[in-house]
Amino acid sequence: MREDMRKLSREKTKTQFVAYTLYVQGNIPTDLVGEFFRNGANPVFVPRGGHHWFDGDGMIHGVRLQADGNVNYVNRYVDTYRLAMERAVGGSLFPRIGEMKGWTGLAKLIFNGIKGSLGLLSASRGSGSANTAVQFHNGKLLALVENDEPYALKIINDGYFETMGRLTFGGKIGSTFSAHPKIDPETGEMLTFGYSVNKKPFCVYTVISEDGKVKSSIDIGLKTPVMMHDFAITKNYSLFLDFPLEFHPKDMVQKGFPFKFVDRPCRIGVIPRHASSAADMRWFEFAPGYTFHTLNAWEEPETNSIVLYGCHSNRVFLDSFMDNAEYLPGEGLPFLHEFRMNLETGETSERRLVVDEENGHLFGEFPTINPQRQGLPTRYGYVATATIPESGRFTAEFEGVAKVEITGGEGADVRKVGEITYGPGKFGGEAVFVPKVGGESEDDGYLLTFVFDENTEQSQFWIMDAKNMSPDPLAIIDLPQRVPYGFHGIWVSQDQIDSQEPL
Repeated sequence: MREDMRKLSREKTKTQFVAYTLYVQGNIPTDLVGEFFRNGANPVFVPRGGHHWFDGDGMIHGVRLQADGNVNYVNRYVDTYRLAMERAVGGSLFPRIGEMKGWTGLAKLIFNGIKGSLGLLSASRGSGSANTAVQFHNGKLLALVENDEPYALKIINDGYFETMGRLTFGGKIGSTFSAHPKIDPETGEMLTFGYSVNKKPFCVYTVISEDGKVKSSIDIGLKTPVMMHDFAITKNYSLFLDFPLEFHPKDMVQKGFPFKFVDRPCRIGVIPRHASSAADMRWFEFAPGYTFHTLNAWEEPETNSIVLYGCHSNRVFLDSFMDNAEYLPGEGLPFLHEFRMNLETGETSERRLVVDEENGHLFGEFPTINPQRQGLPTRYGYVATATIPESGRFTAEFEGVAKVEITGGEGADVRKVGEITYGPGKFGGEAVFVPKVGGESEDDGYLLTFVFDENTEQSQFWIMDAKNMSPDPLAIIDLPQRVPYGFHGIWVSQDQIDSQEPL
């Protein structure tokens, strides 16, 4: 029964649903007026090859909290060019990550390129699924995936939303767009990057002004194509993760996966925010490993250093996220990690963080912070947590969320100061931090996430107190349909909804 329910919770839903005036257990804080959005992969058409967790069309689930206390739920597919073309032919057209194995996968990549050269598919209109994350900038809600440019969505006042179109920035970027752009809380700038695995430049770094204009876009000078899922910013610098998950398509001939973890050092590149070329980049080396997601980074003037926190594993196997994948027990498990770089001496240090005496290291993923501290010294962070499975395989079934406190500089004390668990048979995802209106401290706010209860087959929306980390949520809202596991979310306030701009 348990495994059947686990399978159900991972299955996708194709139903697009709108429900109004949902029942609320508890009390929704009066300053939470706006909408929570969370993105995830939901394939409209069944993949012909193997299925990978990252595969699928972008489906966004929204929970609208209105000023009068009413709660609405909406979920919609992002209407991408990719989805429109596949719906037109009634089947899969574009390569999936799960299909990138062996001669068949290699042939599909080649055939897809031929279709583009013959004009059967338009490369200029993109091939992305917009399934990974959401961000709000310059009056637009953006649906993001790292192999395409963003899709802009329009939010209707009752919570309904619709796709406006693909945001190309007038063709001034010249690369794809990260699923994890960073918004500077002081300048309003959006900093992003795009990577390529089949042609140079392998990574382009872009700075976009508060009003949506491209200020700069430069090649950072990568020599080898790598999967770079996330990066980080500080007040004056941007940090790039040249970690050894490299693209080797020849491995597909041996039935391997094209993204291969190789035994070489990790490199973190530090470049001034408004640099004009890769000549301004400095690279710092660390032990081999991989970081999917960063917590935050900031400058420490007293030691002329930069510190970066993230969820880091000693190795990574991208094909371990496929159904029926083979894997090495214990390999690829992410833990909270610290990297330090001295800008004066070039010295580096790193450590896997011990956050409590009982359990030691913090095993988890999807780290979040108060967005008002992006790129600035941060005292509190939140990590989706799980029990290390007996199999040793990372399954992304999160049982709760932990709060960590970071104090001091080099050799800082990092400890767990709170944890909320969802209960037996309940699993959640990324916990999005929303600052309390008029809050007096960095942790004064709320944590929002979807939780699936396998005991009742019920999906819920939870609102938790991020300051005191009470085990009892402030409010729980039962949802009218199952919300599958997904990726990243965001809170959009009423003021932001009111500020929306056309494409």
